[in-house]
Amino acid sequence: MGIIWKTLGMMMSAAGEVAAPRTCYLCGTHLAVNEDFLCLGCLTSLPRTNYHRDPYNDLQRRFLHLRHPVRAAAWCYYSRRSELSRLIHAVKYHDSAALGRWMGRCFAEEIVPEGFLNDVDMLIPVPLNWRKRLLRHYNQAAEIACGIAEVSGTPVAEVMTARAHSSQTRLSGSMRRRNVSAELYAVRRPELIPAGANIAVVDDICTTGATLSTVIGAILRDCPDTGTVTVLTLGATLFH
Repeated sequence: MGIIWKTLGMMMSAAGEVAAPRTCYLCGTHLAVNEDFLCLGCLTSLPRTNYHRDPYNDLQRRFLHLRHPVRAAAWCYYSRRSELSRLIHAVKYHDSAALGRWMGRCFAEEIVPEGFLNDVDMLIPVPLNWRKRLLRHYNQAAEIACGIAEVSGTPVAEVMTARAHSSQTRLSGSMRRRNVSAELYAVRRPELIPAGANIAVVDDICTTGATLSTVIGAILRDCPDTGTVTVLTLGATLFH
């Protein structure tokens, strides 16, 4: 009986492909059965940073001012006109939560086998203000974290809250830093971050590091006995 249902499922999936073929988000070519969201060519062409192999990488240096042990890794290099920008824009503004979760899985599949997350006890997504979450239907950072968790087995802990503030998207570096402060974020339930816990803070992209620094600062304020902090993002700009 199981074989019959499996065969029927495969036939329905094939029929669906004929009626509405799946295409690559970037180049529009039809996806193969073993491809999701991007064709293999577009997926492999995304410019990897390999920051997880360099403990003093360009992203990690953005958090030296925190005077707390911070590691950092980003999946790919990011710029406003990059292919990665198109993908993240779809996740944030076009109701593509599944794409965000899939990219989180892709990122994790490249860093987990090398042991980068071995000592991380929990994944904490950068929170969204409730109004933004209502508009987007989800928090993109939480979807990315869930994708990472599916590969690493590390639990996701949505323990933070965020107050409303203006968008960072079109602000300069100095304006971004003025636009956020630790008072915007708080750990809703500090007891969920045990003393000595090693955490990873997850977001979609990092440019100046202002938002992530502020979130980490709020965590260290509310949970001062936190262990090491790891930053995980899908994209990171080159830091100057």
